[in-house]
Amino acid sequence: MVIQLRNCKILLLSLLINCFLNAQNFERVETIVGLENLAHNNGVAVADFDGDNDLDIFVVANAIENPDDVTSYSRLYKNNNDGSFTDITEASGLVDLLTSEEEVQLTLAQQGYKFSASWGDYNNDGFPDLFLTYSLKVQLWRNLGNGTFANVTEISGFSETNDCLNIGATWFDYNNDGFLDIYLTDWNRCDSNSMYQNNGNNTFTDVTATLGLIETESNYSYTPFPFDVNNDGWMDLIVTNDLEDPNYFYINQNGTSFIEDAATYGLDNMIDDMGLT
Repeated sequence: MVIQLRNCKILLLSLLINCFLNAQNFERVETIVGLENLAHNNGVAVADFDGDNDLDIFVVANAIENPDDVTSYSRLYKNNNDGSFTDITEASGLVDLLTSEEEVQLTLAQQGYKFSASWGDYNNDGFPDLFLTYSLKVQLWRNLGNGTFANVTEISGFSETNDCLNIGATWFDYNNDGFLDIYLTDWNRCDSNSMYQNNGNNTFTDVTATLGLIETESNYSYTPFPFDVNNDGWMDLIVTNDLEDPNYFYINQNGTSFIEDAATYGLDNMIDDMGLT
Protein backbone atom coordinates (compact mmCIF):
# COMPACT_ATOMS: atom_id res chain seq x y z
CA MET A 1 0.00 0.00 0.00
CA VAL A 2 2.84 2.38 0.87
CA ILE A 3 4.59 1.60 -2.42
CA GLN A 4 1.37 2.12 -4.37
CA LEU A 5 0.73 5.44 -2.62
CA ARG A 6 4.29 6.56 -3.31
CA ASN A 7 3.91 5.60 -6.97
CA CYS A 8 0.66 7.56 -7.15
CA LYS A 9 2.44 10.63 -5.74
CA ILE A 10 5.25 10.28 -8.26
CA LEU A 11 2.74 9.90 -11.09
CA LEU A 12 0.80 12.97 -9.93
CA LEU A 13 4.01 15.02 -9.67
CA SER A 14 5.03 13.91 -13.15
CA LEU A 15 1.66 14.94 -14.55
CA LEU A 16 1.86 18.35 -12.86
CA ILE A 17 5.37 18.97 -14.21
CA ASN A 18 4.30 17.99 -17.71
CA CYS A 19 1.28 20.30 -17.53
CA PHE A 20 3.51 23.15 -16.33
CA LEU A 21 6.03 22.60 -19.09
CA ASN A 22 3.32 22.41 -21.72
CA ALA A 23 1.91 25.70 -20.46
CA GLN A 24 5.26 27.41 -21.16
CA ASN A 25 5.25 26.93 -24.90
CA PHE A 26 5.59 30.12 -26.96
CA GLU A 27 5.16 30.75 -30.66
CA ARG A 28 6.63 33.58 -32.72
CA VAL A 29 3.75 35.55 -34.21
CA GLU A 30 5.22 38.93 -35.22
CA THR A 31 4.60 38.31 -38.91
CA ILE A 32 1.00 37.39 -38.17
CA VAL A 33 0.05 40.24 -35.83
CA GLY A 34 1.54 43.14 -37.83
CA LEU A 35 4.93 43.57 -36.15
CA GLU A 36 7.07 42.15 -38.94
CA ASN A 37 8.89 45.35 -40.00
CA LEU A 38 10.88 45.69 -36.80
CA ALA A 39 14.67 45.31 -36.56
CA HIS A 40 17.66 47.08 -34.99
CA ASN A 41 15.77 48.31 -31.94
CA ASN A 42 16.96 49.46 -28.52
CA GLY A 43 13.80 49.42 -26.43
CA VAL A 44 10.08 48.89 -26.08
CA ALA A 45 7.37 50.33 -23.84
CA VAL A 46 3.83 49.03 -23.41
CA ALA A 47 0.73 50.94 -22.26
CA ASP A 48 -2.94 51.45 -23.09
CA PHE A 49 -2.33 54.87 -24.63
CA ASP A 50 -5.84 55.27 -26.09
CA GLY A 51 -7.91 54.01 -23.16
CA ASP A 52 -9.60 51.15 -25.02
CA ASN A 53 -8.57 48.54 -22.42
CA ASP A 54 -5.84 46.80 -24.39
CA LEU A 55 -2.08 47.32 -24.38
CA ASP A 56 -0.38 49.15 -27.23
CA ILE A 57 3.35 49.08 -28.09
CA PHE A 58 5.97 51.74 -28.72
CA VAL A 59 9.23 50.42 -30.21
CA VAL A 60 12.48 52.42 -30.07
CA ALA A 61 14.59 52.12 -33.22
CA ASN A 62 18.29 52.65 -32.58
CA ALA A 63 19.25 54.60 -35.71
CA ILE A 64 18.98 58.17 -36.91
CA GLU A 65 15.89 58.40 -39.11
CA ASN A 66 16.65 57.55 -42.73
CA PRO A 67 13.94 57.60 -45.44
CA ASP A 68 15.71 54.72 -47.18
CA ASP A 69 15.56 52.47 -44.10
CA VAL A 70 12.15 51.67 -42.60
CA THR A 71 13.80 50.10 -39.55
CA SER A 72 15.35 53.44 -38.56
CA TYR A 73 12.00 54.84 -37.37
CA SER A 74 10.58 54.32 -33.89
CA ARG A 75 6.98 53.16 -34.14
CA LEU A 76 3.69 53.20 -32.25
CA TYR A 77 1.50 50.14 -32.72
CA LYS A 78 -2.18 50.21 -31.78
CA ASN A 79 -3.63 47.01 -30.38
CA ASN A 80 -6.70 46.15 -32.47
CA ASN A 81 -8.04 43.90 -29.70
CA ASP A 82 -8.24 40.97 -32.12
CA GLY A 83 -4.69 39.65 -31.82
CA SER A 84 -3.23 42.13 -34.31
CA PHE A 85 -1.56 45.55 -34.29
CA THR A 86 -1.64 48.55 -36.64
CA ASP A 87 1.23 50.99 -37.16
CA ILE A 88 -0.24 54.42 -36.37
CA THR A 89 3.02 56.32 -35.96
CA GLU A 90 2.35 58.96 -38.61
CA ALA A 91 -1.21 59.60 -37.50
CA SER A 92 -0.11 59.93 -33.87
CA GLY A 93 2.38 62.72 -34.60
CA LEU A 94 5.34 60.78 -33.19
CA VAL A 95 7.51 61.59 -36.20
CA ASP A 96 10.85 63.35 -36.86
CA LEU A 97 12.11 62.14 -33.50
CA LEU A 98 15.82 62.16 -34.39
CA THR A 99 16.75 63.42 -37.84
CA SER A 100 20.08 63.49 -39.66
CA GLU A 101 20.37 67.25 -39.13
CA GLU A 102 20.67 66.88 -35.35
CA GLU A 103 23.86 66.58 -33.33
CA VAL A 104 24.42 63.11 -31.88
CA GLN A 105 27.28 61.14 -30.40
CA LEU A 106 28.04 57.44 -30.64
CA THR A 107 30.36 55.60 -28.25
CA LEU A 108 31.63 52.05 -28.49
CA ALA A 109 29.43 51.09 -25.56
CA GLN A 110 26.20 52.26 -27.17
CA GLN A 111 24.27 50.59 -29.96
CA GLY A 112 22.72 53.46 -31.86
CA TYR A 113 21.43 56.90 -30.92
CA LYS A 114 17.88 56.35 -29.62
CA PHE A 115 17.79 54.51 -26.32
CA SER A 116 14.53 54.18 -24.39
CA ALA A 117 10.84 54.98 -24.01
CA SER A 118 8.80 55.26 -20.81
CA TRP A 119 5.04 55.73 -20.43
CA GLY A 120 3.67 57.81 -17.55
CA ASP A 121 0.54 59.92 -17.03
CA TYR A 122 2.28 63.04 -15.73
CA ASN A 123 -0.82 65.31 -15.85
CA ASN A 124 -3.31 62.78 -14.42
CA ASP A 125 -5.74 63.05 -17.32
CA GLY A 126 -6.06 59.28 -17.66
CA PHE A 127 -3.91 59.03 -20.80
CA PRO A 128 -0.26 57.90 -20.48
CA ASP A 129 2.32 60.27 -21.89
CA LEU A 130 5.65 59.27 -23.45
CA PHE A 131 9.21 60.18 -22.44
CA LEU A 132 11.98 59.36 -24.93
CA THR A 133 15.75 59.34 -24.40
CA TYR A 134 18.49 59.76 -26.98
CA SER A 135 22.11 60.65 -27.43
CA LEU A 136 22.30 64.34 -26.41
CA LYS A 137 18.51 64.72 -26.37
CA VAL A 138 15.28 63.93 -24.50
CA GLN A 139 11.63 64.44 -25.41
CA LEU A 140 8.35 64.52 -23.50
CA TRP A 141 5.29 63.83 -25.64
CA ARG A 142 1.91 64.68 -24.14
CA ASN A 143 -0.93 62.32 -24.98
CA LEU A 144 -3.82 64.52 -26.16
CA GLY A 145 -6.38 61.76 -25.63
CA ASN A 146 -7.48 61.69 -29.26
CA GLY A 147 -4.83 59.34 -30.63
CA THR A 148 -2.24 62.08 -31.15
CA PHE A 149 0.73 63.46 -29.21
CA ALA A 150 2.30 66.90 -28.81
CA ASN A 151 5.96 67.60 -28.07
CA VAL A 152 5.91 69.53 -24.78
CA THR A 153 9.56 69.03 -23.81
CA GLU A 154 10.65 72.65 -23.53
CA ILE A 155 7.44 74.09 -22.06
CA SER A 156 7.49 71.36 -19.41
CA GLY A 157 10.88 72.44 -18.07
CA PHE A 158 13.22 70.03 -19.88
CA SER A 159 15.95 71.03 -22.30
CA GLU A 160 15.32 69.00 -25.44
CA THR A 161 19.03 68.97 -26.26
CA ASN A 162 21.73 68.43 -23.64
CA ASP A 163 25.26 67.09 -23.28
CA CYS A 164 24.27 63.68 -21.89
CA LEU A 165 24.03 60.15 -23.22
CA ASN A 166 20.48 59.80 -21.92
CA ILE A 167 20.22 56.02 -21.61
CA GLY A 168 17.11 55.39 -19.54
CA ALA A 169 14.26 56.97 -17.60
CA THR A 170 11.56 55.91 -15.20
CA TRP A 171 8.41 57.49 -13.78
CA PHE A 172 7.51 57.29 -10.09
CA ASP A 173 5.96 59.51 -7.42
CA TYR A 174 8.92 59.90 -5.08
CA ASN A 175 7.25 62.48 -2.78
CA ASN A 176 3.72 61.01 -2.66
CA ASP A 177 2.04 64.17 -3.92
CA GLY A 178 -0.04 62.31 -6.50
CA PHE A 179 2.04 63.32 -9.53
CA LEU A 180 4.60 61.20 -11.35
CA ASP A 181 8.18 62.45 -11.23
CA ILE A 182 10.94 61.24 -13.55
CA TYR A 183 14.49 59.97 -13.04
CA LEU A 184 16.90 60.09 -15.97
CA THR A 185 20.17 58.14 -16.35
CA ASP A 186 23.34 59.16 -18.16
CA TRP A 187 26.25 57.05 -19.45
CA ASN A 188 29.09 59.13 -17.95
CA ARG A 189 28.72 62.06 -20.32
CA CYS A 190 27.21 64.47 -17.76
CA ASP A 191 28.15 65.00 -14.12
CA SER A 192 25.24 63.01 -12.75
CA ASN A 193 21.96 61.26 -13.36
CA SER A 194 18.96 63.56 -12.83
CA MET A 195 15.69 63.65 -10.91
CA TYR A 196 12.87 65.92 -12.10
CA GLN A 197 10.02 66.75 -9.74
CA ASN A 198 6.54 67.10 -11.21
CA ASN A 199 5.20 70.45 -10.02
CA GLY A 200 1.57 69.47 -10.62
CA ASN A 201 1.08 72.22 -13.20
CA ASN A 202 2.47 70.47 -16.30
CA THR A 203 6.04 71.55 -15.50
CA PHE A 204 9.07 69.84 -13.96
CA THR A 205 12.00 71.07 -11.85
CA ASP A 206 15.45 69.50 -11.57
CA VAL A 207 15.77 68.53 -7.89
CA THR A 208 18.79 66.24 -8.19
CA ALA A 209 21.02 68.22 -5.84
CA THR A 210 18.21 69.01 -3.39
CA LEU A 211 17.48 65.30 -2.93
CA GLY A 212 21.13 64.31 -2.50
CA LEU A 213 21.26 62.40 -5.78
CA ILE A 214 24.45 63.96 -7.17
CA GLU A 215 26.95 61.12 -7.69
CA THR A 216 30.54 61.77 -6.66
CA GLU A 217 31.89 58.88 -8.73
CA SER A 218 31.67 58.32 -12.47
CA ASN A 219 28.27 57.03 -13.50
CA TYR A 220 27.93 54.69 -16.46
CA SER A 221 24.26 54.27 -15.65
CA TYR A 222 21.67 52.29 -17.56
CA THR A 223 18.38 51.19 -16.02
CA PRO A 224 16.57 52.92 -13.12
CA PHE A 225 13.89 50.92 -11.31
CA PRO A 226 11.72 52.22 -8.42
CA PHE A 227 10.20 50.03 -5.71
CA ASP A 228 9.48 50.27 -1.99
CA VAL A 229 12.15 47.95 -0.60
CA ASN A 230 11.41 48.57 3.09
CA ASN A 231 7.61 48.87 2.90
CA ASP A 232 7.55 52.33 4.45
CA GLY A 233 5.24 53.78 1.82
CA TRP A 234 7.98 55.69 -0.03
CA MET A 235 9.41 54.53 -3.34
CA ASP A 236 13.13 53.74 -3.32
CA LEU A 237 15.31 53.52 -6.43
CA ILE A 238 17.90 51.09 -7.79
CA VAL A 239 20.11 52.09 -10.74
CA THR A 240 22.23 49.63 -12.72
CA ASN A 241 25.72 50.76 -13.71
CA ASP A 242 27.93 49.50 -16.50
CA LEU A 243 31.67 48.68 -16.47
CA GLU A 244 33.38 48.72 -13.06
CA ASP A 245 30.86 50.97 -11.32
CA PRO A 246 28.76 49.33 -8.57
CA ASN A 247 25.02 49.82 -8.76
CA TYR A 248 23.29 52.60 -6.84
CA PHE A 249 20.52 51.85 -4.36
CA TYR A 250 18.79 54.97 -3.07
CA ILE A 251 16.58 54.77 0.02
CA ASN A 252 13.81 57.38 0.07
CA GLN A 253 13.79 59.54 3.19
CA ASN A 254 10.08 60.38 3.32
CA GLY A 255 10.21 62.30 0.05
CA THR A 256 12.72 64.89 1.26
CA SER A 257 15.99 63.22 0.21
CA PHE A 258 17.61 59.91 -0.73
CA ILE A 259 20.49 58.02 0.90
CA GLU A 260 22.65 55.71 -1.21
CA ASP A 261 22.82 52.41 0.71
CA ALA A 262 23.69 49.63 -1.73
CA ALA A 263 26.23 48.14 0.70
CA THR A 264 23.64 47.45 3.42
CA TYR A 265 21.50 45.52 0.95
CA GLY A 266 24.43 43.62 -0.56
CA LEU A 267 24.16 45.33 -3.94
CA ASP A 268 27.42 47.27 -3.96
CA ASN A 269 29.46 44.45 -5.52
CA MET A 270 27.36 44.16 -8.67
CA ILE A 271 29.20 45.51 -11.72
CA ASP A 272 28.87 45.41 -15.51
CA ASP A 273 25.08 45.63 -15.20
CA MET A 274 22.69 47.13 -17.73
CA GLY A 275 19.13 46.02 -17.04
CA LEU A 276 16.81 44.70 -14.36
CA THR A 277 13.12 44.03 -13.82
